[in-house]
Amino acid sequence: MQKVPDTIVEEVLTELSAATADLVKSATIAVSRIVLRSRLSAAISDAGKAERAAEELRAAASIVPNHEQADLPSESIV
Repeated sequence: MQKVPDTIVEEVLTELSAATADLVKSATIAVSRIVLRSRLSAAISDAGKAERAAEELRAAASIVPNHEQADLPSESIV
């Protein structure tokens, strides 16, 4: 078997290191996007829950008799 010159080995190792660094960078970006997408989905879900809770509170407040509503604070919750 013929010996490969050291310069060629060094060039291949350099290219391999650069390719590996690019893959690590791409993987890091992909993971960051997955985490961001997950957090965004959770925030959207939480916003939906908050909106439904507000609707339920408004519905409950609408069935409270007027004389009981006078005892409630006047500032708006939503």
